[in-house]
Formats: sequence, structure tokens, C-alpha cells
Amino acid sequence: MELHYIEIPLKTSTEDVVIYALSDTHIGHINHDEKKFDAAINEIKANPRAKVLIMGDIADKRDYKHKFFDPDQQAPIARKNFIYQCYKLFKNKIKPIKNQIIGMHCGNHDMSGSDTHYVEEICADLNIKYLGYRAITILRTHHKNCCRAKTSFTIFSTHGSGGGRNNGSKINRIEQEALSTEADIYMQGHNHFLNHTQGIVHKPVLYNGVVRIHEKQKLFVNCGSFLKSYQEGNYTYSEKASYRPQPTGYVKITINPLKKTIKCEELT
Repeated sequence: MELHYIEIPLKTSTEDVVIYALSDTHIGHINHDEKKFDAAINEIKANPRAKVLIMGDIADKRDYKHKFFDPDQQAPIARKNFIYQCYKLFKNKIKPIKNQIIGMHCGNHDMSGSDTHYVEEICADLNIKYLGYRAITILRTHHKNCCRAKTSFTIFSTHGSGGGRNNGSKINRIEQEALSTEADIYMQGHNHFLNHTQGIVHKPVLYNGVVRIHEKQKLFVNCGSFLKSYQEGNYTYSEKASYRPQPTGYVKITINPLKKTIKCEELT
């Protein structure tokens, strides 16, 4: 578990904080959706105050030494030092937005195969917070002329694991994290699903001898992927397992510190 704290000064008291989550790029697989990933990077660059979380499984990380290596699934990247080239490509693509990245997770693909910790190396080279597999980030906003805009939000993020085949089971998996971790936003990758659910919780608060109800929003997010499935002429492991085909995409979370609201958009 990694812990992280970040302060975001607001230019105006009504300004939103925008967070993009980019998950499961799987660079190195022939079905990596490079066009959509590049579009996401360009969208983020267009808003220099936007923040980013990288959710893991950066590379597919399967070369000829890997037990599940399949040459038919390998992207046309230089075969010499193939895995290194995949992470180098990712690093070059995110370099223009490195100062906007809150942190970067590793995923199960990043941890398999070779002993080289490429995700940690990228984080060190670009001065990005390494978030491991699971992390809690406290995001604090403030504005010099507005006390109400001074607030904090807690983000629980993980690459994730398992979750079943249906949309409901994927959301259930991330909602279960609320049983062990208190947060405002819960995010996971891994399952390639792009969906979210949102609700409120009621907390009784004692104020001047009177019990009052404090209402707080909760957001649970499956962050999607950039790995296309069911493409003509090739295949992925999701097809082998008969998983439901999913659109590629990513999420955009908008926080308004003044109104204490959280909204999520699924971008495909």
C-alpha cells in the first residue's frame, strides 16, 4: 500500500479539479488502441491543469521467453529488447504530461516476466509518484480568498484483480473496497470494463449537542482499457476466455471543491 498527498491551488474559488484515469494500455499487443490513447494524451495536454492517474498494465509484457507468448499477438515493435521498447514507447508518450500525473500504478502484466521494474524506472526518470499496486491519495484544494474551497478528497486506487464476468460483479468488486478503506473515490483497472456507480452515505455527526446527518458522495469506477478485443484477423486472451467484448476508453472525474460534488464521465 502506498500513501500519497497532493495539494492543488485553485485559480478561482469555483474552479473544478479534473482527473483522468488511464488504465490497461497493454502496449506491445497488436490490439493496443494507439489512436485512442494518443487522443487521450492530447485531450489532457489541452488542459494543463488536469491531473492524471495511470492504473497499471502499461505493457502486455510478453516476449518469446514468457510462457504465454504468442507471436500472432505481438505488435510490430522492434523485436530486440521488445519489452524495454514497449515501456520506452509509453514513457515517450506520457512525457509531455508528466507534470500532470498524480501517480502511476503497476499491474499484473507489469509485474510478470522479467525482473526489471520498468514502471518504477519510468516514475524515477520522470519524477512521478510510484503508487505500487494499491494506494490512498489525499487530494487537498485551497483558494487564498475562499475558505469553503479549502477541502480534501480521498482517492483509493488499485490496479485490481478478478471481479467476475458481468457489469454488476465488476462494480461489486470495487465497492467492496469501501468495507476496508474510507475514501470518496474508489478506482480500479485490470478488468477492462468501463463503468461507474455513484451514491451517497449518511454519517451522523454531533454538533453543539445535536445529532445531525452529514451527507457525502461516493464514486466507484472501473477505469476501462486501451486493448481492443474481437478484432478481425487476430485475437486476445479475452476471446479465449469468452469474455464479453468491451469498448476501449478512459474516465474523466470532475470534482468541484466549493460545491463538494464529484462527477464521472466514461469516454469511448
